[in-house]
Amino acid sequence: MALGTPGSHIIGLVLLETIILACLGYLVGLVLGLSLTGYFGTHGLDFTAYIKAMDTMPGLSGIVYPTIIPERLAVIGVTVVSVALLAAALPAWAASRNSPLDAMGAHRTLINRLRRIHWQVTSDHRFLIFAQMALRSVFRNPRRSVITASATAFGLAAYLFLYAFADGFFEQMIQNSTQQLSGHVQVMEVGHDIDLSPALRISGSSELVRRLQSRPDVEAAAQRVVLRAMVASPGKSLPVELVGIEPRQERAVTRLAGYMAQGEYVKPGAKGMVIGRKLAEELDARVGDKLVITAQQANGDLASAAETVRGIYNTGSDLFDSEYAFVDIGDARILGGLDEDQASRIALRLSDRSASSALAQSLNQSLTGDGLVAQDWETLLPVVVQMVEMTQVDFYLILSVVFVVVAIGVMNTMVMSVMERTRELGVMLALGTRGSQLLLTILFEAFFLALLGMGAGAIVGGLIVFWTNKTGIDLSAIGRSMETIPGITDRIYPVLILDHIWLPSLLLFACSVLVALYPARRAARLDPVEAIRHG
Repeated sequence: MALGTPGSHIIGLVLLETIILACLGYLVGLVLGLSLTGYFGTHGLDFTAYIKAMDTMPGLSGIVYPTIIPERLAVIGVTVVSVALLAAALPAWAASRNSPLDAMGAHRTLINRLRRIHWQVTSDHRFLIFAQMALRSVFRNPRRSVITASATAFGLAAYLFLYAFADGFFEQMIQNSTQQLSGHVQVMEVGHDIDLSPALRISGSSELVRRLQSRPDVEAAAQRVVLRAMVASPGKSLPVELVGIEPRQERAVTRLAGYMAQGEYVKPGAKGMVIGRKLAEELDARVGDKLVITAQQANGDLASAAETVRGIYNTGSDLFDSEYAFVDIGDARILGGLDEDQASRIALRLSDRSASSALAQSLNQSLTGDGLVAQDWETLLPVVVQMVEMTQVDFYLILSVVFVVVAIGVMNTMVMSVMERTRELGVMLALGTRGSQLLLTILFEAFFLALLGMGAGAIVGGLIVFWTNKTGIDLSAIGRSMETIPGITDRIYPVLILDHIWLPSLLLFACSVLVALYPARRAARLDPVEAIRHG
C-alpha cells in the first residue's frame, strides 16, 4: 500500500489467495473422499445388524454400496470456494483499510511494554504470572481473540444443536411408538408375540390389571384383545391387526385418542371402528362407511362382523396408520370368541420409561406359574431399537467430522495468532524468557480463549435449541421419505439431555486447548534474531 497499491487490489489479492487455497483443499478432500467412496462402493457398508430397520426402507438391503454422482462434485466445489470467499471477505476488507505507517510500525512500541512484564517473569516464577500474561494478551487484541474463540464457540453450538436434534429425533421415535400402541411393558400368554391366535389368552384379566396397577412404578394398565384380521371395503380387502380396547383404560396408557383427524375415538360399549389415514386411503373409506372384518376365533372358526368407521386417526407414520384398526374390547371378544373377562394382552404405562426392562424381569419372576410373560418396549419394538441404533451410527460419524473440522479450525486460528506475533515473541525470547515459559503462556491463552468460546457457544447453542424446541423443525418437504420410520412425524423438536452432552463438550474444550500445543511448541523454538526480523 505504501508503494501505491490501491485497496481494491489488496482485496483482490486476498480473495485470489483464498480461491487458490480453497481449490487446493477441495482437491485434497476430493482425493480422500473418492478413495473412501471407491473402497466402500466395492466392498459395501454392512448394515445387516440393523436388518429390521433396513426392511422399513423401500429398496434397501443389508449391504449398501455408495455411488458417486459427477454433478454433485461440481456443486461441492462451488460451495467450498463460495464459503471460503465469504469467510475471507471481512479480513480482505480489513486489510484494505490498513494504514501503511501503522502496519509497518505496529511493533515499534513492543520492547518497552515487554520489558515491564518480563521482569515479573524473571524475578517471580510463580504459576499465575503466565496466566496473567496470557489474559493480558487475550484482552490486548479483542478482534484476534474473538476470531480464535469463535471456532470453539461455533463447534460447541453445532454440537449442542446436533445432539439436541438427534436426541429429539430418537425421543420422538421412542415416545410416539410407545404412546401410540405398545406402552412401556406388555403382559401376555407365552408365544402371543409370535402367534396372535385368540387361543392364547389371559383369563381373569380384570383382576390382573388391578394387581399390576397396584405396583408403585406402574401409572396405568389397559387390557386388550389383539386379532389378525382382514378388513374389506366394497372394492378392496387388506390385512390388519385388530385391537379391541377398553377406551377409559387405553387413554391412560396410550395417546392415540389425541391423533384423531376425523370423527371420534372408540367409545365404551359402542359399535364402530377407528382406522388409520393410510388404511382409509387404501380402502377408499370415509367416516360413516361400513367395513367387513373377518378374523379367526379361539376355536378355529372364522367370524365376520360389519363395523361402521367411527373415526380416522393420523399419526404421521404410514407404517402405523396402515396396519392397525381399533374397536371396543367387547366387540373384539365376540369376534375372537373370548369370554367376558379374557384378554390377549395387558399394556402398562410406567412413571419412568427407563425402568421398563427391570419391571419386565420382575414380572417374569412372579408370573412364571401363570404361563404369562412380560416384555419391555425394546423387545416389543425391535424395529424402533434398530432404527435408533443405526441412526446413532450415522449421527456419530457426522459428529466426528464436525469435531475434526472444529479442531482444525481452532488450531489454524491459534497458529495464525502465533505467527502474527512472531516479532513480539522473538523480543520476549531475546529478553531472556525461556521457551518453556513461552509455551506455558500460549497454553494459558488457549485455555482462556476456549473458556470464552465455550461460554459463547453454550449461550448460542442453548438459544437455538430452546427456540427450535418451541417451534419444531419442519421436515414436511422430505416427509414422504420419513413415513416408513416408526414414530416419526414431519416436525422434530430438539431436546438437550445433559448426560449426552457433558462428555463431548468436555472433549471439545480439551481439544481447543491441546491443539495449541503445536503453535506453542513452534513459538518456543523460535530463533530470537530471525523472529525479531520477521515482518
